[in-house]
Amino acid sequence: MEYTSVEQEFYITMMYSNLSAFVKAEADVEIAKNTHRNNKYKYQANRIFIIGRIRTLLPKIILNCPPVNWLLDLFEDAARNKSQIQPGRRDTRQRRRPNKRTHFANRKTTT
Repeated sequence: MEYTSVEQEFYITMMYSNLSAFVKAEADVEIAKNTHRNNKYKYQANRIFIIGRIRTLLPKIILNCPPVNWLLDLFEDAARNKSQIQPGRRDTRQRRRPNKRTHFANRKTTT
């Protein structure tokens, strides 16, 4: 079938998303327990860090040779790598204009 690789990419992305959501939820609970009440900001687990760690661990998990305490280490690292939740953030993103340079498109190709 023509779309097999696209379908595989979709399912692997969904697996990354589900695993990272599971780890993030557990890490957020741990962060909420360990933060002080007088902090100016609230904190949450860093989602990008978690996805990066899962991407390096997932092939080892699939091949059935993960590190001994990989899940516990992942939770601990995710709880340590946290990011601020800044309340009231509403700035809209500025749209970029497309680059109007055309000289690369008009180049002659070699044969």
